Amino acid sequence: MTAALGRSAAALAPGDARRPAIGRAVRRALAAALLFTVFTAISKEVRAVYGHVPWAEDPYDTFVSFALFFVPLSMAVAVGRLALCRVGEPLPEARAEGLVRAVRLALAMSLVTLAADWAGVLFTWPAGGPDTVAVAAIAALVVTSAVVVAGMAGLARVHLPEAGSVEPDGLADLVALARVLGLRVPALRRLAGWAASVGETRLAPLVRARPVSSAAVVSLAFGAGLALTAARAEGLAPVLWLMLAVAACAMFAFLVVGGSWLRLVAVTPSSAIHRRLVAATAAGAIAVPGSLAFREAAWDVLGRGAARGLEDLAVLVAIAAVVTFAVVLVALTAARRPR
Repeated sequence: MTAALGRSAAALAPGDARRPAIGRAVRRALAAALLFTVFTAISKEVRAVYGHVPWAEDPYDTFVSFALFFVPLSMAVAVGRLALCRVGEPLPEARAEGLVRAVRLALAMSLVTLAADWAGVLFTWPAGGPDTVAVAAIAALVVTSAVVVAGMAGLARVHLPEAGSVEPDGLADLVALARVLGLRVPALRRLAGWAASVGETRLAPLVRARPVSSAAVVSLAFGAGLALTAARAEGLAPVLWLMLAVAACAMFAFLVVGGSWLRLVAVTPSSAIHRRLVAATAAGAIAVPGSLAFREAAWDVLGRGAARGLEDLAVLVAIAAVVTFAVVLVALTAARRPR
């Protein structure tokens, strides 16, 4: 932890008046994100509820499915950083800013998903009116939406100095957290010490040197894990390859875009063309789950009629990814040209 603190250019002193306000706003935002996660998990995973909610079908359900992964991930980053904020110790400005960024991202994704839920309510309202379960779910949606908006409003009132350094980044915080865990839980001292040592000397330098490749590896592992889980429950099927690709692309987009916002990795400056390629690749990755969510509208636009089998769906998401990559790359390149 000392090493991580030493990398920061500036810190908020233990008696800084901004620290209590930051802490209150962060804790309330985390509570709002937790409420959203519980509400979303119940409406998605409890069959007695899922069959009645108006947002159970795509495109709304795609937002819900990925929010159940990415909102808790952002919360985990925030909780880890919050655990490193000790009352009697200086708080690096980079860590404070990263903490606030993490809860903002969690609530931003929550708001996007809640907007999709409300779209489901508006566009799939049953002709005979909702049943009792749907009414209860919509009432819970109202409460959850209000709490999340209030949490985001509280974060908007937090004023942080612009950190002069990105250190400690998320990797440094992870190493520091392992060391703190070893100190507080004697039974885990040896394991935590080993994890901190490996993380600081091997894992962190490798990820910082190759952040995009590391994100790709993690994303493929994530997609493979979901596909294998589905295979255990339903058996092997060709659709698992599509599931792997969609999940991996979604995770890659989260790690590249969200990870940059969260400052998980302090990377060295890269060339302009490299940054454009990474941005275009992330955009193409976002287009994969996006095209899957709005596939019905895409079929109508393309006039494909009944040709909506697995092969057609795979072609659709591939075309969406390639076209989005090309359009974004051309747009970013054109934007940099002198006029």
